[in-house]
Amino acid sequence: MKKRKEKLDILLFSSCGGHLVQLIEIAQELKKYNIHFIVNDRTDLHDIMVGKTTFIKHAERYSPWQLKNIFESFYYLLKFKPTIFLSTGASPAVWFGIIGRLLGVKIIFVESLSKIVTPSLTGRLMYFIANKMYVQWPNLKNYLPRSIFVGNLLR
Repeated sequence: MKKRKEKLDILLFSSCGGHLVQLIEIAQELKKYNIHFIVNDRTDLHDIMVGKTTFIKHAERYSPWQLKNIFESFYYLLKFKPTIFLSTGASPAVWFGIIGRLLGVKIIFVESLSKIVTPSLTGRLMYFIANKMYVQWPNLKNYLPRSIFVGNLLR
């Protein structure tokens, strides 16, 4: 008999580095949910990510590899069927966001803590895609008025 797969609550995406550090901080508060990480480059895994991480192709913003990220977005959103897609960036988050919205997934985007003066390109695009968008600096609301200011997420 085929084992029924448990529905994924939250699909978490980020690139490596600071985006991932922030996503892990958020994930610490989501332990009661069924979560899975997607990261766009190889990296050491935090304990919370072990056995719950998929790696996709790293593609620079204007790289032809972005096409692979589009197909990966479709594939993993259909495979995991998450209720929520939550991301801290970078660029593949846009593809996951667009495709996720088309599939009825709730999209949450958290603008990077490093974006103090103006939002990132990903943040500016995700502002129009996300169901909810959070910023970590109050002046970013001047650029993204529907966003929610939450302050610094890092402890």
